[in-house]
Amino acid sequence: MRAVIAILVVSAIAFAGWFLFMRPDGRSGEGAVDAQMGAMQSDTAEDAASDAAPAAEEEEPLPEVVTLTTNVDEIVSLFESASWVHRGDTGPVLYVVSFRSCPTCLAFKEAELHGLEDAGVDVRWIIYARRDREGRERSSAAERAVQAELALTRDWALFEDWYAVDPATYYATADLPPMTEGDPAREAAVEEARAFVERLSDLYAENNVDLYIPTLLWQEGDEWNTYVGYEETSFAPVREFLTAPR
Repeated sequence: MRAVIAILVVSAIAFAGWFLFMRPDGRSGEGAVDAQMGAMQSDTAEDAASDAAPAAEEEEPLPEVVTLTTNVDEIVSLFESASWVHRGDTGPVLYVVSFRSCPTCLAFKEAELHGLEDAGVDVRWIIYARRDREGRERSSAAERAVQAELALTRDWALFEDWYAVDPATYYATADLPPMTEGDPAREAAVEEARAFVERLSDLYAENNVDLYIPTLLWQEGDEWNTYVGYEETSFAPVREFLTAPR
């Protein structure tokens, strides 16, 4: 009898641990992000500004290319009018929506950016700082300061410097832009980027697409395609199209 009770107690503890670690949508929690950097998708944006998620489970679908069909003009206008920053290449345009600490975005940047740039792809980054959630701060004052400065100046050198080292090191050693708090123009820049992501989430939902970060958008002929999240293998058709000789 004691053995049976012990087994039941251990099973209950294990189940409780599993339950606490899983997200409401069934994905595992943030603690696995650093341990798993392959085959990743970022967290679904129920509030249009979610945390990046860990590796997708094997049974979860990989990201795929989706052709937008509903409110396409508004979506394209939203991207084109956003405060994006780029190196200045003149090839096919690829928009990328990201926030600085998004691990999936960093995986995309590490694996794909050099190849895209070498092929002349005009990669345009739209950076936002996440809203707080349930009293938990999800962006620092320093992060908001850099994001606002990028939105206001489109300074590519600042973008490169920001990504050259880990954020904590950058914030501790760099000459940071002015803080956003108390500065109406900078506060507006932060809010506009957040509003962009929230509106994009609504428009993507009308196309039966859940918004993930990173979100990519590009044009093929008369069609506009999107790809949400990132996984190296499923990204292949995007890579092939954008880097094809022209």
